[in-house]
Amino acid sequence: MNLPVRRDATAPAAHTKSWLVTLKHGTHELIVGQARGPNSDFDFAGCSIGAEDSNGDDVKEELIASLKLGAPTRERASPDGTQRLIAWKYADDVTLLLADGTPMKIPGILLKLTRQTKTSH
Repeated sequence: MNLPVRRDATAPAAHTKSWLVTLKHGTHELIVGQARGPNSDFDFAGCSIGAEDSNGDDVKEELIASLKLGAPTRERASPDGTQRLIAWKYADDVTLLLADGTPMKIPGILLKLTRQTKTSH
């Protein structure tokens, strides 16, 4: 798509890159990243999409219905109470995460699919 890079961040054990995509119904941020665990015993890879104008409850219900997810494995408010964090175990090494502003009635979501694998030594 030849999108301009919005962010490109590298740390000693991680790399994240994002792009903005403007569609008819709004602007979304696509994010990819990878990281290595603190002792190099795990690799993490993930992709996310963020939307500033989405309703968290609507997205949660649509995910459950369309992906047949069932009940989340975890649902809680962030420590500061501004976000709701929801997780589903999607496969043995894959987790689907939804963060939204529902506790503060703020629109916006971040949907992230992560894969964690053990590295062989």
